[in-house]
Amino acid sequence: MIWRGRAVVLAGAAIAAIASGGALWSSRATTTAGAPVVTVGVNPVAMIADGASGHVFVLSSGYGISAGVVTVLDAGTGRVIRTTPLGRFALRMVVAGRAGRVFVSNEMSGGVDVLDARTGRLLGVALTGPAGPGALLGVAQRAGRVFVSQWGPNRVATLDARTGRVLRTVSLACGPQAGVADERTGRVFVPCDGVNGRPSRLVLLDARSGALVGSVAVPAGQPFAGRVCVNNRTGTAYMEGIGTVSILDGRTGATRRTIALGSRSYLPMAVDDATGRLLVVDATQGTVRVLDGTSGRPLGSMPLAPAPYGSYDIAVDKPSQRAFITGQGKTLVLDTRSGRQLRSIPVSGYVAVAGGARHFFIATAHEGQRVGLDAGLVHLHWGSDAGTVNVVDLP
Repeated sequence: MIWRGRAVVLAGAAIAAIASGGALWSSRATTTAGAPVVTVGVNPVAMIADGASGHVFVLSSGYGISAGVVTVLDAGTGRVIRTTPLGRFALRMVVAGRAGRVFVSNEMSGGVDVLDARTGRLLGVALTGPAGPGALLGVAQRAGRVFVSQWGPNRVATLDARTGRVLRTVSLACGPQAGVADERTGRVFVPCDGVNGRPSRLVLLDARSGALVGSVAVPAGQPFAGRVCVNNRTGTAYMEGIGTVSILDGRTGATRRTIALGSRSYLPMAVDDATGRLLVVDATQGTVRVLDGTSGRPLGSMPLAPAPYGSYDIAVDKPSQRAFITGQGKTLVLDTRSGRQLRSIPVSGYVAVAGGARHFFIATAHEGQRVGLDAGLVHLHWGSDAGTVNVVDLP
């Protein structure tokens, strides 16, 4: 062991009803208000549900004015089980469910705090060297590895998810972002932003060894590498771009096809493994597009109120086959099989669902405009007041 020390305003109403593989995308919805609310720490910046432990972990950064904390909730009831204090500026989190560990990167210390997922107890700090500001985290569940992307020194450290031991460090010629694992192919996709005049790349690592497998160019004219999501059933990866979605081979990273959608911004997206449908959010054009995940063929769309890039985000909970679109003060819940809108909740923020649980959770701060979903990705949501978590019945 290497532990150290102490350690959506949706255009008023309707989703356009369209035929999609025999299913009808409809606009019927129930607005839910008055959901039970749990108070958590100052400025929640991430929330992840873990089916293995039956817990939901809410990371609050403290906004630099107080210590960061991880609040552990019971996924079945929403009850607070434990609150674990951390250092200031704890900003990113992943859960290695099979290993029973929670990893939290700390921007001030450069270390990575490690918690026991069963109890929420702080085990210590995994040493990855001076991480620099903004260390980002990714996890490969089957391989039992955690990846710490350090965009200051431009490297990715691979940790054993159980012990925290550093297994390998790979230096890169670009600034790595959070890695996303394709569990089927055993690859980790790391979007890597260009530095010192070098172009942006999408870097591939081996999920078990952390070795560099290769890299591929991002579409021409794009200054940054877009975020990636994967279909773990088919071994297909998807990369967002400025007005484009690229469908990638999950083992080699080779581009199978790129779909131009005519937008002026990057396009957040999420995939449903079971149906193979890719849901793409275009905030600037005010629409959610549904694409066939293999061919890229458009299956339908639904309107959103147009808003600046970053105003909406999306994630799919694969066990329940529910999609969550959040932003502009609302969270919309969709059935990914039928496309039917199941619920509209007048709260936006980070969304988490634990497999088999009766509830889902929406974490938000009372101040700030940026929202995000966990889904293996963490986006900052600045606020200076205590955050809250809404506990909502899963439709």
